Amino acid sequence: MSAWVLKDGEYPQIEGIDKAQPFSYTEPYPKWMWRISEGDYPYLAPLTNSGEFPSEKYKVAISKPIRQTKITGAITIDDTVMVNIENDIIKSLSKCNNCMNSDLLLPGAANAAEFGLDIKLPSGWSAEFFYGTRISLSFWLKLEDGTWEECPLGAFTPAEVTQSTPGFVNIIGYDDMAKLKNISIDDLGTEVDYTYFNTPATWLKAISALSGIPLAQTYDELYALPNGDCEIMLHNFGDIETLWDALENICRLTNCFAFINRYGKLELCELKAKKADREIKANMRFFESFSAVDYQTHSLSTSVTYHSGDYGIYSYTAQSDTAGGVECELPEIRPLSRMSTGTSAPQSVLNNIYNSLKTAVFRPFETEICEDPSLEIGDWVRFVGLDGSEIVSPITSYRWTWRSNHTLSACGMDTVTGTVKSRLEKKSQAQTKEFIADIIEAEAKSINSWNDLSQYTWEEAARFTWNQLGG
Repeated sequence: MSAWVLKDGEYPQIEGIDKAQPFSYTEPYPKWMWRISEGDYPYLAPLTNSGEFPSEKYKVAISKPIRQTKITGAITIDDTVMVNIENDIIKSLSKCNNCMNSDLLLPGAANAAEFGLDIKLPSGWSAEFFYGTRISLSFWLKLEDGTWEECPLGAFTPAEVTQSTPGFVNIIGYDDMAKLKNISIDDLGTEVDYTYFNTPATWLKAISALSGIPLAQTYDELYALPNGDCEIMLHNFGDIETLWDALENICRLTNCFAFINRYGKLELCELKAKKADREIKANMRFFESFSAVDYQTHSLSTSVTYHSGDYGIYSYTAQSDTAGGVECELPEIRPLSRMSTGTSAPQSVLNNIYNSLKTAVFRPFETEICEDPSLEIGDWVRFVGLDGSEIVSPITSYRWTWRSNHTLSACGMDTVTGTVKSRLEKKSQAQTKEFIADIIEAEAKSINSWNDLSQYTWEEAARFTWNQLGG
């Protein structure tokens, strides 16, 4: 998916859009990716490189101690923009998500991202006006060449709106994953004949069509997942009542978790070893704690409840021939009970899940870094110590706050034995104190407007210095 750069002072021509005409949404571009920043005209230009996000220029800019950032967005009702969101009306903004339902690395999670937005009440609005709206947001980072690169944050629907301080409202909302909990599995019959066995990709295509959430992957990509060629049934299970229940079972079957990505698409991420997407340097980490040992899955077991034929509960296990690692219990994959009679098919399915899952060997961690909302659950990141040592781990949960702290973690800290601080903690802390001092000095000299703050305010810098670093 392409990212976009905001060109100061330019109104580039974009296919399907005439700058002389009133702004309107035009396919094939995702609706919420468009922004209005000058009158009613689109103010976007494509990246000059491959267009993949994040660009190399973004990675360079986000690694600097001083950054200039801003937020744009829109509050819409039925795709009609009601309010444009800019820095000056935002008091605070956060986003968090978790792709595990426990401290174990197990497939099956399909959690909705939670957004928190404290915003100035638009003129003529009251708090209840936000219900039924849709809020889309983007983070922008100024690059070294003076252009701005967009990091879409996604869109959400307000679930709780309260008056915070006079003139402001606090909004808690969730992305489109929450929609799946309100759609009955019985409604799938309008999209696919659920009296027959279908592959996970076919079911996902039907879930997408019924919910209106586009899929991030093609049929072939979904078919290539572990057990992607298995044909299963999803209806007439007492505990599969909604599309969300169905999605969780599909994720367990394919060794994945599901999430709504930054472009508003439903994406399945396989739990397996991957190359590190990004490097988080020591001077960008305010706090860090790593497990003393690696997390690895030694065995994976599950049970299948048969209600006819081979009636009863059958247990299955797949495990490594070598000692060491975590013994995990996978919640039941309900469709397996109708996949086949006998015991061979469920064991084969479990073996496929385990063979993929066991490759994910990593070091559980918790860290607090300079904000970088381009990092997503499922990304693998590399931590480099001052002595050159490296640790590579996946992000299984995060909490990002604009112009404040950004926490990341990988599950397993409470599961594997022993937790240690970074071997280079003292040196890292000393370097980070110097880094914070540079931020304070630079902001004192160069920042003239609170709306143009690069990264951290004096209060936030001081909080990190004294609370996190023991200064």
